Amino acid sequence: MSTLQLNSELYRQLSYIADDEDCMQKVLRAVKRIAANKTASMTGNTSRTKKQLTHDLEEALAEVEAYKQGKVELLSAENLLDEL
Repeated sequence: MSTLQLNSELYRQLSYIADDEDCMQKVLRAVKRIAANKTASMTGNTSRTKKQLTHDLEEALAEVEAYKQGKVELLSAENLLDEL
């Protein structure tokens, strides 16, 4: 998949959960983690590859799908903040 196609798919998937704050919080955490890993790899602080980053994002989207199908429950924003 090209970057443009991946970007389009990401936004399409996000549109399905845009009205669910808890789900959006989980995706935001995952994306921030991936971005931090990418920044670290660009500065030589880690050996994460593009393939690993893509895998992390796909894993996060799979969790969103599982939530939408009722297979998993997500933390509320309040419980999430308590964990941090």
